[in-house]
Amino acid sequence: DTHRQTLELHRQGLSIDEIADQRGLKATTIASHLEQLIRQGEPVAVDQLVSSDRTRAIVDVLVAMEDGSLTEMRDRLGPTFSYEDIRLVRAAWQMEQSP
Repeated sequence: DTHRQTLELHRQGLSIDEIADQRGLKATTIASHLEQLIRQGEPVAVDQLVSSDRTRAIVDVLVAMEDGSLTEMRDRLGPTFSYEDIRLVRAAWQMEQSP
């Protein structure tokens, strides 16, 4: 299963770009795999992928505009934040919020 392969490489400490290179896939695809794995309750170490400062900034925006679109969130955060980082942090944050 392609998601499991991504998870295994992530557990080995590889970055999204490194996993993409090794698997011959795009980084956006790998980020999508990781987002889906987070939502399935798999242990994805988002702190390995997104710095704590960036995570904090993303969470602040999530709290302020929880129902906002990804584009609206990125507009507020600025162009130095990738959609992938926002998606990963959002997925982890939403999983933490659910009972």
